[in-house]
Amino acid sequence: VGGTMDFSGANVERLNRMIMLNIRATTLLSRLMVPELMKNREAYVLNVSSMAGFYPVPYKSVYAASKAYIYSFSLSLSEELKGTAIRVSVLHPGPMVTTADIARRLEKHSWIARKSVLPVQKVARIAVRSMFKNRPVIIPGFLNRLFYRLMQVIPAGYILPVLSKNISREIA
Repeated sequence: VGGTMDFSGANVERLNRMIMLNIRATTLLSRLMVPELMKNREAYVLNVSSMAGFYPVPYKSVYAASKAYIYSFSLSLSEELKGTAIRVSVLHPGPMVTTADIARRLEKHSWIARKSVLPVQKVARIAVRSMFKNRPVIIPGFLNRLFYRLMQVIPAGYILPVLSKNISREIA
């Protein structure tokens, strides 16, 4: 659950649904499944974050924060479960066209953002293949990996205005 919105005018129920799914459901389902998964010779957990989970994103503040939670939670859980049969991976896809509304919103983004869009089926193949290779962090797509590296070295003060300008186009 995501979306682009001005936080001050966001629908409270929509924000609650986002938090409930992205944070609460991920946490509680993991907690309920781990004891069962430990009974297996091999077991895998694949949590889905987002490229937005690596840095703050204006107009997607709750979404980005909830995906940052999934990233942190997954890496922490992976470390806790070392020495068990369970391997935890976290997927960070970039934008994907999953609905007509998302396709419409993505058309308003810069050309480079549109170039980072990958087909859902390709992301799924990469995710499953990488999970079985025990990769803890999965970032599909060359441009997404490049953006990730850039975000690690460019201060947020420079990135946030660019993100804000680009993403605000969706709600303009």
